[in-house]
Amino acid sequence: MKLECKKCKSEIPITADMLKRKYLGAMYSEIYYKCPRCNKKYIVAMENTRARKLKKHGNKKEYKNLLDKINGK
Repeated sequence: MKLECKKCKSEIPITADMLKRKYLGAMYSEIYYKCPRCNKKYIVAMENTRARKLKKHGNKKEYKNLLDKINGK
């Protein structure tokens, strides 16, 4: 999958190893990637403790529903 950076207009090939996770406090983490050319940060999703447990136990439908709720979709 490839995306275009909105800042520098370069093409970004998105791979799983590009995704980073940062703990924000209060049991929330953000999942993001950065443009390799200009370093602009793109947030993919936010996770909480419950979402991480659902992901770990393989409950994909409930995990997706919870992520949508957390991320305002």
